[in-house]
Amino acid sequence: MSATRQTGISSSFSGARAGIDLAQVNAREAARLMSEEHKMLSYRPPAGSLAAQAQAAAAKHPDAPGAVGGDMRELRRLAQDDVARIQAERGSGNRTGNRKGRSVGVQTGNQGAEVGVAGVASSAAVSKIQSVEHKALGYRPPKDSLAADAQRAAVKNPDADGNVDATVLAGVTVQDVERIVGEHAKA
Repeated sequence: MSATRQTGISSSFSGARAGIDLAQVNAREAARLMSEEHKMLSYRPPAGSLAAQAQAAAAKHPDAPGAVGGDMRELRRLAQDDVARIQAERGSGNRTGNRKGRSVGVQTGNQGAEVGVAGVASSAAVSKIQSVEHKALGYRPPKDSLAADAQRAAVKNPDADGNVDATVLAGVTVQDVERIVGEHAKA
């Protein structure tokens, strides 16, 4: 089996390096790869993942014979390899802050600051947190994220002023992103 990379699929990772010929991937195999990677990551595989590349290739070649000949164990192995690569590229972070207490501690200079979600519950602050986390993660922040907590607090406290220093807000948001990435890497 020749391992060639489909043109038009831009990524630093090619199916050829994964041991799969993307020109031969059929729709069933592409769907299975997407499903396997989604289960392993606990979120939809990002653009550039083997699953995304396989789906793009399968769309271009709907009548392809299949790259692995129906061997689902091989597809699972390929998905595991790609998930490991994705997690390594995204890095891992340590869980910081206290999610149960709905506050996150952050060091700013020599002083520590603790921000409760009720304190950042203005709609502008919630939008900023949501935007930063979404951009950093590449997908919508999960329901246990600081962004989701702040959004729930904003609904409960619509008159909150959200008077929190932007540096502190950015710091706690970065910490929360690191926590989320770390938890996904462990899963």
